[in-house]
Amino acid sequence: MTPEQLASVVAPAEAQPLGRLLVARGVASEEQVKWALAQQKQTGALLGEILVEARLLPEADLTLALGEHLALDVVDLHRVRSDDVALSLISEGYAMEHLVLPLSLDENVLRVATADPANLPLLAEIRVMTRHEVQAALAPKSQLEVAIRERYKVLPGVAEFVKAYQQQDTRRAAMPVELAALAENAPVVQIVNLLITQGLRDRASDV
Repeated sequence: MTPEQLASVVAPAEAQPLGRLLVARGVASEEQVKWALAQQKQTGALLGEILVEARLLPEADLTLALGEHLALDVVDLHRVRSDDVALSLISEGYAMEHLVLPLSLDENVLRVATADPANLPLLAEIRVMTRHEVQAALAPKSQLEVAIRERYKVLPGVAEFVKAYQQQDTRRAAMPVELAALAENAPVVQIVNLLITQGLRDRASDV
């Protein structure tokens, strides 16, 4: 998918300005939109984000309006899951940094959820990085942050280390001076480290 094709998807020619659409949907007043536009000129922030951060517009209403504005599907990440193949194409760090979540891979099309599908350079970069065509869907920013933390679990790696631990020759003796050097890389230590990391991550997500 070329940048021109992406642009035709995320910015339909017939789309009305977002502010006007918010007023037409009854989720924001003209005064609120005018205020947000003034703030936008000063800060360069997105109109919808300004209204949401000022608590003048619920995030869910913004997402639905953006879906209509950009003619894109809106996904509820509480209901739509990600498959493992899609997740493997984008690292957790990249997903969190750019707030983009892989959902599925259908033939050569990678479907991703993002709060900013108008970010054409990002979608083009994902296309090059994954070597797949990219189809963007809208999701609330708050849902993306939680879903990325939950879906990139570290616990699946435990199985690999458990297997290594079980295969380890427990009868092999080690000299005391060698124990310190071996301890950090021992499978059982790596299992514990993985469990601690996951526990801290889960606890942080509950705050």
